[in-house]
Amino acid sequence: MNIEPLLKALSEALAGEGPAVEIDPDGSFTLIPQAELGLPAGSETDIAAVVRTSGSTGTPKRTLLSVDALAASSVGTAMALRGEGQWLLALPMNYVAGLQVLVRSMFAGARPWAMDMSGGFTPEAFTEAAHELTDKMRFTSLVPTQLTRLLSNPSAETLTVLRRFNAILLGGGPINPVLLEAARGAGLNVITTYGMSETCGGCVYDGVPLEGVQLAIREG
Repeated sequence: MNIEPLLKALSEALAGEGPAVEIDPDGSFTLIPQAELGLPAGSETDIAAVVRTSGSTGTPKRTLLSVDALAASSVGTAMALRGEGQWLLALPMNYVAGLQVLVRSMFAGARPWAMDMSGGFTPEAFTEAAHELTDKMRFTSLVPTQLTRLLSNPSAETLTVLRRFNAILLGGGPINPVLLEAARGAGLNVITTYGMSETCGGCVYDGVPLEGVQLAIREG
């Protein structure tokens, strides 16, 4: 999958030198001039990306993510993971979790790698893509269904590449404790995450808020 044009557009947007980027479900993207984003008159906020919410609590809506917000999220994540590195993209880029895989790599000065999803998510495609990572620090983000597939009768090769990740962020839905126990029992450093589009993705890792994040639990 050729993501070079997208990375170039994102790089310019994150540097405050280009229009905002909105990624479509098919991986294509649209450039939106700052003047067309509906910001208040005189606003000096640079918007780098526009993402659509999942609609889990209502109708999906477009969320504007600023350069500063994405930078703060990337720094907070790096501190929580104790380092920056190269990320493997295994999620749709039009949602914030997939977008952040690209953004975090770019802030770290590393080239992200996108797995081939043309045949859907398979352990074989994931394993092949993981072999392409070259940085010593390696990360990826998955949803529970993907991790379940990877750990269902895994090959030795798949287990090896999974164990080489410094952290595997897991979120996007309820996580079965049995899955989490199996992953950690297999030697994987799985970190549970909670977040939303408006928070630039994960802002709570393993139940601990990122630095600068305040968390309140209401009604259980």
